[in-house]
Amino acid sequence: MGTGKDVYKYYSGAWTNFPNQSTWISFNEMWAGNLHTLQHGCNGFGKSQNSESNIQSIYSAIQDRASASLVDHRLIFATVLQESRGCVRVGSTTSSTGVNNPGLMQSHNGHTFSGAHANESIYAMIQDGTQGTADGDGLVQNLNIYGNPYSAARGYNSGYIPKSGNLSEAAGATACYVSDIANRLTGWANATSTCPGGA
Repeated sequence: MGTGKDVYKYYSGAWTNFPNQSTWISFNEMWAGNLHTLQHGCNGFGKSQNSESNIQSIYSAIQDRASASLVDHRLIFATVLQESRGCVRVGSTTSSTGVNNPGLMQSHNGHTFSGAHANESIYAMIQDGTQGTADGDGLVQNLNIYGNPYSAARGYNSGYIPKSGNLSEAAGATACYVSDIANRLTGWANATSTCPGGA
């Protein structure tokens, strides 16, 4: 495991320019570093904060779906943080092609949070993003298509890799998306982003 630090380094270009998987921090370190985000991540969405039970359900669902799908649990967690800051009540967005993107991983026409079935709906949201839905690919499909986690992250965000091969190219995607994922995997949690145009 890498010895990560809560700093931000901007990455761009081909996937080989991004951090080697050997530099990723452990899941437990990543979880501990982002626990504050899980507890307070709904602030920017105007939603009620996650309960401790919600947070435990996120943890359990990530571990369960990682085991079932063989997707690294750190990549699933990084995607959750990137898409929703781990806020189970996050709203949905709509893609340029009209696809509804709900839930913790903003999946393709997937599940949303249900207060009456909290644990089950959190599990479903993690499954939708990890393993895909009837309407769109998840991390599994993107990893199978592109063969590496960074191109898969770009594919998950935009549905394609730009012709330039630059994973931080803005066209049709969030320019900082893959760089943010890489930083989350290597220890970034609270430090200020230095991604051009990033938050």
